Formats: sequence, structure tokens, C-alpha cells
Amino acid sequence: MPDQSPKSADFAMRLRDRRGELEEELWNRVRAVQDSSSPVEGPYVAGLRTTIGAGLQYAIEAIEGRSGARLPEVPDPLLLQARRAARTGISLDAVLRRYCAANSLFTDTLISEAGRLGLSPQELKSAFRSFAIAFERLLSQVSEEYGRAAGELAASTEERRRELIERLLAGELIEGPELAYDLISWHLGLVSFGTDAMDGVKSLARRIDANLLTVRRRDGVVWAWLGARARRALTELPRSLPASDIDASIALGGPAKGLPGWRLTHRQALATLPLAIRGREQLASYSDAPLLVTALNDDLLASSLHCIYITPLGKERDGGEAAKSTLRAYFDARGNASSAAAALGVNRRTITARLTQIEERLGRRLDAFSAEIQTALRLDALERRPG
Repeated sequence: MPDQSPKSADFAMRLRDRRGELEEELWNRVRAVQDSSSPVEGPYVAGLRTTIGAGLQYAIEAIEGRSGARLPEVPDPLLLQARRAARTGISLDAVLRRYCAANSLFTDTLISEAGRLGLSPQELKSAFRSFAIAFERLLSQVSEEYGRAAGELAASTEERRRELIERLLAGELIEGPELAYDLISWHLGLVSFGTDAMDGVKSLARRIDANLLTVRRRDGVVWAWLGARARRALTELPRSLPASDIDASIALGGPAKGLPGWRLTHRQALATLPLAIRGREQLASYSDAPLLVTALNDDLLASSLHCIYITPLGKERDGGEAAKSTLRAYFDARGNASSAAAALGVNRRTITARLTQIEERLGRRLDAFSAEIQTALRLDALERRPG
């Protein structure tokens, strides 16, 4: 048993008497450290409360044994929480920042209690030295436990599949059997985002005769491929989710063959995801709107289309709304002025006059730049859509 002066014994006793108060202060300090980059941050922080008592006990025992006794063992709940952090995607930086916040509060408490009890500078120095050694040991073991759990996670089946897929996409050659998926056949890439991202992909896959390869990324986005021996099977994929209550936005690439096609259709689906999220439908296909998808991912192209085809129409009294409605009706009617007039409830002469005026505003013929104008109109509609 290490020798302690009466004041030193009172020091440890005082810390124990304040344990309930200190646990509450530590809890408030720890949960104030935010890491908004992680979607599971809230549940992880809530679970920290049960470990605070164990951490405080460890610190007090380190203070009591400062005269030379062996340091206490790092409590198992703290090591278990480190493993939980690694498995749920909480960064090690976030874990250590919370320990540092707790350390700062406990250090302030040591100083204030030492002043109340009249501890000598030598006694306070001894307490600080013992606590510092114990805290360094705590950080070391927590970091090691986190690294061990993270390594085990990387070796899991899902992580292994994700690693293989990312290496394949990066251009490496890997044996197909490792993924249990035929890379030589026809492919259709899918990228899904939302609460039911995986359910949405599986719901679509069940509608056709095709193999399914999926991987859920740590950000929650699902990458998937449908594989079939014939291209036709992939073109029969429905253009809407079978279950309307599925909360997911799904982007589709175009059918493509072999390993190069497997990579290409994924890139197409990835580029189409913004359209799937911002559009009215849950599904969006690259093949249906390649120019629009490209513009959504190219700020220069999007800005240029708006400047060339939308801004000039805004000089009309109504801000160009009538002109844009006329153009949409005209293109929906495949360039038939009479059909466009019927859709808008006006006569053909009115439509013809509007189209002539629009061509003058734009300084170019509509039939020569129909693809660009339609893309600009769709971009404008997306930009105006709430949310």
C-alpha cells in the first residue's frame, strides 16, 4: 500500500465524493464534441454514457496509486467502446478528441480540489504525473483496440467484396469467381441512395432474370450490377419501382458487355444519380438523357446552356415562361406546330409566331439545336424545383 499524507488521502476521497457530479460534467463535455461527418454519431455518443463511470474510476485509482503502485488496468468497457466505434464507422480522431475533452475537465478538477485542500506543489505534481502516465496508457490501448477491430472489419466478407470491386473499377484484373459474378456477360449498372437503397435494388432485380452483385459503401450508397447472358434481358428492366413505398433513388447506366462494359455502365449510373435524386421519378436512366446527365455533372456546360438558351428568353415580359412552355409543347409534339397548339389550347398561328420570335431571340434555328435546347429546358426545370 503506497504511503499517502492525510491531505493526499483527503484528495482521493474528495474526488470520490464528487463522482456523481463529475460524471454528469464529463457526459456534457463529451457529447459536446461533434463529428457531423458520421451518420451513426448520435447512437455512438449515447452509448458513451455507460463508459464514463468506468473511465472516472480509472482516473481516481491512478491518482490514489501515485506513490509508486502499479497503474490500474484500463477498464474493459472503454476498450469495448473503442471496438464499437471502429465497427460502426466512427473515426479514431473523434474517439480520441472526446478523451482529450474529458482529460481537460478532469485536469481542471484536480487543480481546483488541490487548492481547496491546500496540497503542496510537490503533492500536486505527483498527482499530475501519475494521471498523465495513466492517460497516455489509456489512449495507447484504446487506439490499439480500435485498430484491431478495424482490421477485423476489413477482413469481413462485405469489406472484402467492396475492396475487390474498387480494385476492379480502378483497372486491376481480378478473378471473377472471387465475386461469384460473371464479368464476361452483359451488365447494367445501378447506383442507389436512400433509406431503402438496398431494398430498391433487390426489388428491381427480382423483376428480371439476371444475376445481382451489390456492395454497400460506408456512406450508405449502394453500388450494384445486374448480369445477364443477353442484352435484351437487361432492357426489360421496369422504368419504375415495383413498390412505391420504397424510399430510394436509383440511377441506371446503359447495358454494356464484358469487363470494360461493367466499368462503363457503373460510371454512367454514378453520373446519373444526381438526376435520380432531383427528378420526379425514383428511377433515372443514363440512356434516356445522356446530355442532361452530362450537364448535371459539368458546371461549365450547364452554365453555358442556360446562358445561350434560357437567359435570352427571360427578356420577355413574363420572364420567358410562355416561350418555355411553347418550346416544351413543340418538342413534346416532335416539332409538329399543330399538335403543340392543341396541347396549349391556342391556334396554330399563335404557335408559329411564338416560335419565330424565339428563334430571333436565340439567334438560331430550333431544329438545328433541338437537343441542346431541350437539355437547357430540363436543367431549368430541375433548378426551379423546390428542394
